[in-house]
Amino acid sequence: MAAATEPAKPEIDEPRKLVGVTPALALDRRMRLLGALEQAFPVRFEARESTSFAGLDAVLIVRQFDGEAWPDEPKGLVDACPRLVVCSQAGHSAHDSTVVEFVSDVRVARPLRGRKLTEECGPAPAVPNPTESDAVLAATDEKAVWWCQEDAVWTHFSAFAPEELGEQESLRDHLRIGRFMGLVPLLHLLRHVCEDLDWSEQPLRASFVIDDPNLHWLSYGYLKYPEMVAHATEHGYHVGLAMVPLDGWLANRRAASLITNNPSAVSVLMHGNDHVADELGRLTDDRGAQIVLAQALLRTAAFERRSGVAVERVMAPPHEVCSKAALRAMFRLGFDGACIGRRYPWRDREPLPSRAWPLVKWHPTDMFGGSVPILPRYPIDRPWEELVFRALLGQPLILFGHHWDFADGIEMLAQATDYINGLGDVQWGPVGWITRQSFLSRREGDTMVVQMHSARITVDIPEDITLLRVTIPSSCNDHSALHLAYGADHTLMMHDGSRWMSGALRADPGTQLALALAPDQHLSPDLVHARRSFALWPALRRALVEGRDRVQPLARKLAR
Repeated sequence: MAAATEPAKPEIDEPRKLVGVTPALALDRRMRLLGALEQAFPVRFEARESTSFAGLDAVLIVRQFDGEAWPDEPKGLVDACPRLVVCSQAGHSAHDSTVVEFVSDVRVARPLRGRKLTEECGPAPAVPNPTESDAVLAATDEKAVWWCQEDAVWTHFSAFAPEELGEQESLRDHLRIGRFMGLVPLLHLLRHVCEDLDWSEQPLRASFVIDDPNLHWLSYGYLKYPEMVAHATEHGYHVGLAMVPLDGWLANRRAASLITNNPSAVSVLMHGNDHVADELGRLTDDRGAQIVLAQALLRTAAFERRSGVAVERVMAPPHEVCSKAALRAMFRLGFDGACIGRRYPWRDREPLPSRAWPLVKWHPTDMFGGSVPILPRYPIDRPWEELVFRALLGQPLILFGHHWDFADGIEMLAQATDYINGLGDVQWGPVGWITRQSFLSRREGDTMVVQMHSARITVDIPEDITLLRVTIPSSCNDHSALHLAYGADHTLMMHDGSRWMSGALRADPGTQLALALAPDQHLSPDLVHARRSFALWPALRRALVEGRDRVQPLARKLAR
């Protein structure tokens, strides 16, 4: 087998914490994993021998467990140096899954507190118990597997060791239901040591999306809009109706009024254009993608004029499939983003560069396909434990479904709301609003650094800030040029192989500043769209599908 190659690392042009890894062989065996973490955190990993720890900000100690006691700490370790000691002995096979129970302790990240989550591999066998002065953070079968010292420098122990990434694996493959304990304690170490360099904590943002409904009447299938709006208002959640633009030819006046009068409870976004099979996935050339998406925008604008209902410029692609050409067209046409559950929405037709794999679905959004943000969403009918890890990463908590998911009522929405609200400080709103809130910030003296995870945001400039720097974590350099509009000014962004960056920009203290990414060629829907000849099949298909959806509740009632 050929030796694994080390992935390209980001340019180290800003302060980073130095994390030692001992023994040196432990780093060699985790080159991809630690390289990916260097892209995700302001850290650099360095192999260290067991007697050389000078200048470190933290240390990861990977030890072989002899079955009786944890090995002594390496000599020469500075007492004030935070450390994580993990056991490298292989756990049980993937068939021996176990339940990990996290304690409700402030030292555990809030989304994990009190959770019971299934891990595919068991901990290293026969791990000794922590001492009486230690605090247990997680256990399996009442056996401690992660604990920390109470009255000492930040020192944690874990019976799970982080594993190397496979050739086509991402960090998220190691942070999911069934596989998370190798990475969770290490994330806690990195967040602790990077606390003074890390981004400001943002509240979690959440929304529900229901695909296919239109405003032809006050209901759609099993959904009754007045009941849903009242329920959303009572329980404090938000629902986005993903409407097919082709359906925008008709809007019931009472349904439209209900939407416009309850913006905190319900909104409308786009769901394809015609909603035919593989509609946005098969758009492989730029011109064809631009024509289809321009038509979606023009149909949506016409619907807004007729109904008075504002539609979010966010696309929920039918069947979760969307080509890179479609994403590029969205960016050039002024979409705010796309909301997609599939990890690789373009399937296998357009593989990602090797550098892009490690951080797919790691940030709040993915900025592939020309800087259009892809907001992740998750099926409402699947186990909600996946949301724990999305909350841990600060990602949007968007659940989606169809009208038939509520055949037995909409109480599921209240239950999901309670679950999501238990993950942290949660704010609910439309997916377009979530997109425009997708950014992180931190301070460096009189400079505010903003990391954009969206194409358009508005930031509040603190009173003592005079300069601004903007970064965009993009693994795919799909542009020869990318411009940033900040207020009335523009600047050309630079790309260093791992991200887009601006220079130092002037900022007026105590003001709000709009930031927007602009492609080298902005497109107007009116100028792009070449009016296509009328196609009977899309209209006929939508009529048949809508008829089926509206008849389902009656058919179910008659079948009882």
